[in-house]
Order: sequence, then C-alpha cells, then structure tokens
Amino acid sequence: MHHCTADSATPVWHMINESSALREYEESMRLRHAESLATAIAADPELPQTATACRTIARFVIDAYSLAREAADPQAAVDEIFRMIEAAWQVTCTPAGGHQSGARPGNGQAAD
Repeated sequence: MHHCTADSATPVWHMINESSALREYEESMRLRHAESLATAIAADPELPQTATACRTIARFVIDAYSLAREAADPQAAVDEIFRMIEAAWQVTCTPAGGHQSGARPGNGQAAD
C-alpha cells in the first residue's frame, strides 16, 4: 500500500487520472487481474465456490487498493475493506443451512 500512496507516486496517479486512455487502461488491467484471481480461486478444489462468488471476491480484492489509495488513511481503509472481504468470504463458504462447507485459505481450518 505504501508504494501506491507515497508522495513519489502522486505524479503518476495524476497523469493516469488526467488521461482517459490511461484510466481505461488501468481499469482494464484491474479487470484482467480480477479475472485471473477468480480463475485461481475457482480452480482450488478445497474451495467450493460458485463462479459468481469467485469473481465477486476477486473484484473486491483487486479494487481494494484503488479504493484505499483515495482514502485519507489508506492503511485503515485496506484493513476495513479486507474485513468486509473476509465477511463476504465466510458467507460464500456457508451454505443456506448455515453449515460451513469450506475453509478460507490460510486459516488452518479443514474443509468438511
């Protein structure tokens, strides 16, 4: 997060924000990275996620830094956004009956 909000990055972000072509390119790259992340999430057999859940979580993750970059306190924004992502992840791992069917990566829980 620090490299995106450092004073030295300001001219680069200003240039991107002032150019419609660069804004469109930046958006297309975010979408491309989100699709790649969604594909990786969907490919994990330990994670019983729908395609919609994979794509949504991936977009949240990729867009988090763009949103945080615009915040008064970027690190606090990242922390807040990832708490929301974690909650969304938990919802996607819990079927309608309330029984958790999968583990979140890195939390050490085994899937049912």
